[in-house]
Amino acid sequence: MTELHGYASMNPAGGECRIGSVGYRTPFTETVVARVAGGRIAELCPPGEIGKVLVRGPQVFGGYVNPAHDRDAWVRPLPDETVPSWSAGGRWLDTGDLGRFDADGYLWLTGRAKDVIIRGGHNIDPLVIEEALHQHPAVEIAAAVGRPDAYAGEYPIAFVQLKPGARVQPEELRDFVRDRVAERAAVPDEVVVVQAMRLTGVGKIFKPQLRYEAARLVFERLAQSVVGRTDGVIVEVGPHPEHGTFATITVAGTDDQAIAKLRAALMPFQLRHEVRRA
Repeated sequence: MTELHGYASMNPAGGECRIGSVGYRTPFTETVVARVAGGRIAELCPPGEIGKVLVRGPQVFGGYVNPAHDRDAWVRPLPDETVPSWSAGGRWLDTGDLGRFDADGYLWLTGRAKDVIIRGGHNIDPLVIEEALHQHPAVEIAAAVGRPDAYAGEYPIAFVQLKPGARVQPEELRDFVRDRVAERAAVPDEVVVVQAMRLTGVGKIFKPQLRYEAARLVFERLAQSVVGRTDGVIVEVGPHPEHGTFATITVAGTDDQAIAKLRAALMPFQLRHEVRRA
């Protein structure tokens, strides 16, 4: 993370390098794996148990300028924590990573906390879906996110970018995943083929945009089904300063009864939204 000035752990140059691990914490850096509740560490995780990876130390940045972003970036410490003599203590930076320590103190990252797909209370690691899709010879890049669902809260949906010249039907990719993922709930509800995957400036898949697109597809199809046509329905999903993510559904050329029916159909969704008449 740039918030850590580049690193907080490293495999030892003069010791065992465990492939897949990000190594030991660097000197004068505190790193813990913890269960977090209400913005505070509830308990530290023992070796082998997965939790949130939290970091603090002199190399950690001071905070975000935007108060809304800064508020969610930090975790309060345990009230009775033990602090090393060289540590200033204080709040922990929430890296957003999930991970675990092994018995020898090596840190292993297992996923992103905000990327976890929650289907009816069942936590799904998108990496399980992505690794299966990357085994397909036609797939260049794959990313799985949660799409809104009125009943289960979220369903997994996958986006893939194909290799140059490759052709494959989305249904084939979904069947491919089903044959390789033991966790039935993790089989994506849909696979969407995109021309080019949206990436950040440093080449990472920009999953927030994929979540917006997944929500847009769900709300657009629902709205078109309710009003009985595909034209005149515009759905926009994006960030919101108060609600995190917000959807606006604009419908043209329809009556009050259809608008009321659409609002009722959207009511069970957790994603905040509004319906407008054009």
